[in-house]
Amino acid sequence: MWLDQDGFDSVTEHLKLELYSVHSKEMEKKALDEVKLLWSGGPESTYEELLDVKATISTLIKATIFEHPTLARLCMGAPRV
Repeated sequence: MWLDQDGFDSVTEHLKLELYSVHSKEMEKKALDEVKLLWSGGPESTYEELLDVKATISTLIKATIFEHPTLARLCMGAPRV
């Protein structure tokens, strides 16, 4: 699929709004559901299911950090390895 710049910006903005509206408790449930799908053999290939789990866990981490500003400051102040 190809998008022009306006279409790309529209999709990006929508995804940002989705990210900021998600709470960590919701993402915990979603992550668990995704792991169950991976374990039981969901409708997608194992690789695609694994990518879904990775994306969900990444979103869970981001939601948790945004809900806890002190945690965000600690993460930002940690030395890079």
